[in-house]
Amino acid sequence: MGELIFSVCYGSSLIVMGFVTKGFLKKMEREAREAESTESIGSVKTASNYKEVV
Repeated sequence: MGELIFSVCYGSSLIVMGFVTKGFLKKMEREAREAESTESIGSVKTASNYKEVV
């Protein structure tokens, strides 16, 4: 019975850590895109120029 409880707890903790890691990666990618787009614009700071640079 203890092995079953351990397996369920260990598996669920891995799933939770996976979701947390996925969230952090998406946050880091979004921040990188925002930093890249603001750096490439240069001195022009109008709202219409804040677009994703391809």
